[in-house]
Amino acid sequence: MLRLGEALVDFSDTTALISHLDLVISVDTSIAHLADALGKPVWILLTQRPTGAGCSIGTTAPSTQARGYRGNRRRASGAA
Repeated sequence: MLRLGEALVDFSDTTALISHLDLVISVDTSIAHLADALGKPVWILLTQRPTGAGCSIGTTAPSTQARGYRGNRRRASGAA
């Protein structure tokens, strides 16, 4: 795994990086939207209880590239 966060200054840098990827897995919706706009397959890792607009279960998006994956179990107490 490469950690490139500090090397990415703005969305043009992020766009250049995403253009070289086969798949984007993200917890950040801005990155997920950018990847989808670029036509890249994107997996969005969601919390058990998403917040904000457009996060309700059963909604459909015009995108065919994005898939949401929701956590379905709670962590044990003290687990990292």
